[in-house]
Amino acid sequence: MHRFLLLPLAVLVIAACGSGSSGSGTAGTSAPSATTSPTPTAQVVTIHESEFKLDPALVTVKAGTVTFNLMDDGKFPHDLHIAPKGTTNEVGAAQRMTAGGTTSFTVTLQAGSYDMWCAVDSHRQQGMQGTITVT
Repeated sequence: MHRFLLLPLAVLVIAACGSGSSGSGTAGTSAPSATTSPTPTAQVVTIHESEFKLDPALVTVKAGTVTFNLMDDGKFPHDLHIAPKGTTNEVGAAQRMTAGGTTSFTVTLQAGSYDMWCAVDSHRQQGMQGTITVT
């Protein structure tokens, strides 16, 4: 007699433990989500060069890779050079542009202060220089 009662009970237990999903899950059983580092945002600085100035002459960026887009708005050729403040150890330079031309270059900058200037003829001495602050 006990066998006849145990069989239906066993069927009910097996059915209750079935592997099918009823749409309701047990709380706290979700897999942990994967974490990823945020992709660094590309830093782009546009500098307009004309006689005899850089616009902007003061630039602030975060340490890392920076792309400088240069536009020669003047009537003379221009370029751009970058070196740690007070040194001549260039860390980046742009090709000389003709009047109305554009160019770009990418450089990796560490925290600190940098000089930037146009090295064409005496343009730097005429005021075509600026400062980059890297935080």
